[in-house]
Amino acid sequence: MFVCICKGIRKSDIETLARKGGQGSEDIKKLTGAGTECGTCELRIQRVLKEIQSNSTSTNISDKEDVAG
Repeated sequence: MFVCICKGIRKSDIETLARKGGQGSEDIKKLTGAGTECGTCELRIQRVLKEIQSNSTSTNISDKEDVAG
């Protein structure tokens, strides 16, 4: 799925960058240029980052339960 059509940035591109340390939408903008042309993708970028964060939090909780279990 394309998140930024202007720059051709896919959701998978943002996911990869987030795993490598891109923390917020400003980081993603600097690294990819997404959100710097027309700006309509800014909310999509934020949603993808929130989804990644949510999945990461769920994984961390599951890991702690496995260790405690």
